[in-house]
Amino acid sequence: MKMPDILNICEGGEPRVTGRIFDDLCFDNIRRAVFSDRAELWDIFREVLTHISPDAAAVRERQAVFADLASHPHLCDEIISLCTRAGEHKSTAKIRVYKAVSPKQRLKEYLSETVPLLGILDEFKVLMKRYNFNSKTLRDYHIGSPAGLIAEIEKAGKIIDTKNKDDEVDCMKIDLAFGGGYKLRSAVFTDAERVTVEPYYDRREKKTVLLDENFFTFSGSSMAQFIADDIKKAALQNIGSVISQIGSGVLAYFRCLYRAACFYKAALMLRDWFDKNGLAYCMPVIADGCEAGIEARGIYDPGLAAILGKMPEANDISCREGRIIIVTGLNRGGKTTFLRSVGAAQLLAQSGLFVPASEYRCGCFSGILSHFPAEEDKNLDYGMLAEELTRLRSDFPLLAGGGLALLNESFATTTVREGAEIASDILKAAAQSGSVVIFVTHLYESTARFEELNLQLPRGSRAVSLVTENPGDGKRTYRIMRGEPLGDIKVVDMF
Repeated sequence: MKMPDILNICEGGEPRVTGRIFDDLCFDNIRRAVFSDRAELWDIFREVLTHISPDAAAVRERQAVFADLASHPHLCDEIISLCTRAGEHKSTAKIRVYKAVSPKQRLKEYLSETVPLLGILDEFKVLMKRYNFNSKTLRDYHIGSPAGLIAEIEKAGKIIDTKNKDDEVDCMKIDLAFGGGYKLRSAVFTDAERVTVEPYYDRREKKTVLLDENFFTFSGSSMAQFIADDIKKAALQNIGSVISQIGSGVLAYFRCLYRAACFYKAALMLRDWFDKNGLAYCMPVIADGCEAGIEARGIYDPGLAAILGKMPEANDISCREGRIIIVTGLNRGGKTTFLRSVGAAQLLAQSGLFVPASEYRCGCFSGILSHFPAEEDKNLDYGMLAEELTRLRSDFPLLAGGGLALLNESFATTTVREGAEIASDILKAAAQSGSVVIFVTHLYESTARFEELNLQLPRGSRAVSLVTENPGDGKRTYRIMRGEPLGDIKVVDMF
């Protein structure tokens, strides 16, 4: 059974973001503000966000699906309700492992589980027909009616509808009796649908054994008859297996559908929260490939907005003049917040959702690498610099093919000179892959030699400098703008 591909995610695909990205971007603030009582929705939302798409066409289709569901906000709830009902018909296979049941009884149990599931699938088909969609995914989302399949399965159910008073009777048990030379003499098993019932004559007791209506015997003289009935037993087992697979397939279908519906339900809740707090947002323009970089106006950190309960200071970013962006400036001047705003926007953009910005245009990156300071290894297996480099080495493949790297105060755990040398090597390696890098740093020795760095960058890449605005009165504006790297930042901070 083909699974619904509403999310346009390749099943089994690896996440395309750093494992710590939600901690680095402070998404827990959003969880507390929006999903405090909807833990499952939040978990699904986070999990799907890790599977950003590098395919621009897939991202644009996700945007269209989101627009359709936003136009019919109750549809997600209706789909979730149907999926929840389907989940109530979970297979009792685990119980059967410890319970010996006949093939007939097992088949009856499979029927009792599968027929209601197919009925819910039919309800879903009717539900989807009630709406008009613009996205190709939902517009072409045709489901053949399972009514015919339900009829066939119910017909199979009538064949094994016995009249046993004792449900524990093994309805397919076969007792064999052999004569001399191991020649088959007789066989007995249950089957209420059998019309011809031959009473069993016990030669030793010299009397006919009376059997109830569910038992019959046949003479061993006809081996073909026994084989036919044996095949019938195997057939019932195979029918049960097929019906069980149908039920399992429908359950898997609804699980996949539930995941997609919960993701978009969470996205709609987040959008409603933006509206309630007067936060600006827009649907991003998605360009093919990663060469377009990022062009944004009025971009801000939604995690900070969750704390403030209002719009924080917004900034602009452009990759037109350089794909290596180095940000320096005052402590607590908004550098890290700026970095988080870009990361959050790109994560949402490549998931097919709206972004916290007034305008946003971007390419599709192969992955998003975030590298923020981590606590020192409590097991003392690594020093802080070793931990940084180990983590970076593990995550660096995300940039293969052109990714987005968000580096926050990286390599500040060693000497200034060594940190500058490591940073230079990392920037050159990232540029080689065609990635966009935003590097927030206090390593003035590294940032001061821009022209030297630009000469070393491959593939025509160029580094540009952004700095925090400094009005000179000691106040922070939290604005990031073009400018030459600041000198001794600690000295500047004193004034």
